[in-house]
Amino acid sequence: MAQGEKERAVDVFKLNTELHPASVNVYDSLAEGYEALGDKPQATASDQRSL
Repeated sequence: MAQGEKERAVDVFKLNTELHPASVNVYDSLAEGYEALGDKPQATASDQRSL
């Protein structure tokens, strides 16, 4: 995401949630990615999942 490739970063974060579904951090990262894309509903859903 730091390089401006937000959509690609979200794809990687989604893959990471599939590989590590019990990790809180991966859902937090995915939420940040969705937020960077302006997708508030998905960001909220990922944040809730991390809780």
